[in-house]
Amino acid sequence: MKQVCLLLFASVFIFGCENYKEQLDQANREKDSLLTLAIQKETAIDSFISSFTEIENNLDNITQKQNLISSQTKNSIEFSQDAKQRINESIGIINELMEKNKAELENLRKKLKGSNSRIAGLEKMIASLNEQIVQKDAELAALNMQLLALNKNIDSLHVFIDTITADNSTKARIIKDQTTKLQTAYFVIGTYKELRDKNVLNKEGGFLGLGKEQKLKSDFNNEAFTRVDFTQMATIPVNKKGAKILTNHPSESYKIDGDKKMVKSLVITDPEKFWRVSKYLVIVTN
Repeated sequence: MKQVCLLLFASVFIFGCENYKEQLDQANREKDSLLTLAIQKETAIDSFISSFTEIENNLDNITQKQNLISSQTKNSIEFSQDAKQRINESIGIINELMEKNKAELENLRKKLKGSNSRIAGLEKMIASLNEQIVQKDAELAALNMQLLALNKNIDSLHVFIDTITADNSTKARIIKDQTTKLQTAYFVIGTYKELRDKNVLNKEGGFLGLGKEQKLKSDFNNEAFTRVDFTQMATIPVNKKGAKILTNHPSESYKIDGDKKMVKSLVITDPEKFWRVSKYLVIVTN
């Protein structure tokens, strides 16, 4: 009887141990499964967060580029080629970032749709990011319209500036020509015979051939004169014996350097007054 009891107790003990082991294995399998799910969920969350961060960083970069473009185009009068190049580079970067955002957002939707478990708040975050991207698209469209309008204005401004520049060049040339003409004077030095032969002087007046005066001919030969800019020439060398000024010039506007034997030069002390009456100077020497 005692042996029978021992056998029964041993059988119950062994069965209990096997049952406990089976339950323990089942618990370990469930724990491993839950751990695997937890790791997968954590990995998915990390992936979602990484994607969110990348999209938000891209949106921040786009905003910075927008602000840069606005600052470069605000109150711009002259739109240089370098500024255009910088703006085009910024627009290229913006377009590239927007394409990345849209691709990353679509990837997020696929991840969430393929996920076995619904992660709280992810749909709301994705919807918010999508709204930001749509808003940014609208802002960029408006910015492109502004840039198009600005380019048209700048093209018109360049045409206007070119017209004004050409007009100013013409006016400057006219002013220069007029100034040169106003500052141009002519002089000739020689004996009466020399100047008569050059068709510059003749003798007029008098009575019966007596008392005739040397005068500048009305149709004098202009080629016999030396052309000068009187603002650049205050002294005219003479270096002749005896010299007199035949043309009409105010006496207080010049002086003779020399004496009766030798006239060295004519010194013009007030050029504007000297040449005001006549732009032609005739000096007759002995």
